[in-house]
Amino acid sequence: MPRPLLRQRLDGLLGSPSPRPAPHRFASPRCATLRLATQRILSKDRMTKRTTITPKRRAEIFRDAGGICHLCSRKIAPGEIWEIEHRKPLALGGTNDADNLSPAHVDCHAGKTRGEIKIIRKADRQMKAHAGVRKKQPFPGGRGSRWKKTLDGRTVERD
Repeated sequence: MPRPLLRQRLDGLLGSPSPRPAPHRFASPRCATLRLATQRILSKDRMTKRTTITPKRRAEIFRDAGGICHLCSRKIAPGEIWEIEHRKPLALGGTNDADNLSPAHVDCHAGKTRGEIKIIRKADRQMKAHAGVRKKQPFPGGRGSRWKKTLDGRTVERD
């Protein structure tokens, strides 16, 4: 009997084992960003893939928002350039669902993205530190090292 069928049969006879929820490593609400970053770094694909937004879907998102920039709450004028913006960044666990997409002025979107990059990079650094990932150390006495050996055998600091 093939192994998956055997597993299904055993689960049917014995009752499937109840999965125990894993304890949260980060319990405080302040660690929510770190928890999301942990899941993203430890997961295989790391973040939601960006999808192409069709003109029809773009128009639906604009219509649902009432033609208002969700960052500055101003009306997007006809002919004005605007972008589809993720309310919660994909890098921090956001999705491509319609409730996470909103229209925004180009300038408003650029300002928000500039601020989010700092948060995303910090979450990455914290997660890597938590996981024990370190930067590659320079070879002692090598060109990238702060120290060098002189011909007479002394170790001195590089200039």
